[in-house]
Amino acid sequence: MNKQDRILDAAIDVFVQRGYADTRMDEVAEKAGVAKGTVYLHFASKEALFEAVIENALAPIREALEFMDGNAHQEPVDAEALHRFYRKISGFVETGVPGAVMRLVIAESGRFPGIAETYFKTIIEPGLGHLSGILDKGAKEGTFRGEMIREHPMVLIAPVLLAVLWKQLFQDFKPLDTAQFLDTFADMACQGLIPERKQP
Repeated sequence: MNKQDRILDAAIDVFVQRGYADTRMDEVAEKAGVAKGTVYLHFASKEALFEAVIENALAPIREALEFMDGNAHQEPVDAEALHRFYRKISGFVETGVPGAVMRLVIAESGRFPGIAETYFKTIIEPGLGHLSGILDKGAKEGTFRGEMIREHPMVLIAPVLLAVLWKQLFQDFKPLDTAQFLDTFADMACQGLIPERKQP
């Protein structure tokens, strides 16, 4: 693992433990096993470090969306494509990393609005762009309905957010099988997305 990766791994732990306001760059450096100057060599400020932490921590979600979007250029956008997307996401949700990041964003964004903006621009906005493109292609191919879902692609992200929050808040009371939950949602979503076949 290179120094930048070690800094990012250390930083997410410190941010989650201390909160954004109380996180100090020297503490991140100590946890990463590098000099404080090395942290600033890679990240000019705490804000830049935090943005990189979010992008790095949630990279698997972005990669899943990019994969699905890129795959859409070669294969039909259909029910199986949606199932593949949720399968790629479910394993990552189980790691607890998305929950830790979301908890941090929710806890700190009231005092530091820029944190929510960073989260939105780094993860949510690009993700919605990918989903919109996928849904548009499906609509053009006739495999997905157009209509409202193309205006509100966040509907397809909603179950992922629920799974993340559930893992953080309610897992001890009612364990959630993330893969099964998202697979169930994909089945339900496809019933609404796939046009009804016209009777001959």
